[in-house]
Amino acid sequence: MALTPKQERFIGEFLVDLNATQAAIRAGYSSRTAKSIASELLGKPEVLAALNVRRNAISEQLDITTEWVMRRLQQKATLTGPDGTHSGRVSALTTLAKALGMLKERLKVEGEVKAEVKTGSGWDFSILSHDELMIFRELLEKLSTPKAVPPAT
Repeated sequence: MALTPKQERFIGEFLVDLNATQAAIRAGYSSRTAKSIASELLGKPEVLAALNVRRNAISEQLDITTEWVMRRLQQKATLTGPDGTHSGRVSALTTLAKALGMLKERLKVEGEVKAEVKTGSGWDFSILSHDELMIFRELLEKLSTPKAVPPAT
């Protein structure tokens, strides 16, 4: 399915600063609904495909490869002297580790958390590391152990 002119503008605007909401506004979508429209657009396979084509074209034009980016990050991560800062090295190392799959993003949960415990099949534990499985097991043991009720006075 072909993209609309507005969707094409969204892709161009998104590549300016990678801010989907602002890209939607600049492309002509309502500022009131821009956040949801941007999310919807980035979920459409045809928009993602066109975005990847544009990114690849830019990468080729600039002669920037994944390896080039990784090498630059590695240089920044090991930079010492007046141009190197601790925070710059940590940031570069973190970015490299994430790009190489060495670090996982963590989700911060605030407020009350409710969970439904299923037994039998239906859960895919293959995505958890051994340590995460052990933590999950301990949590289930704590949840399943009845608390002692203090005697009435």
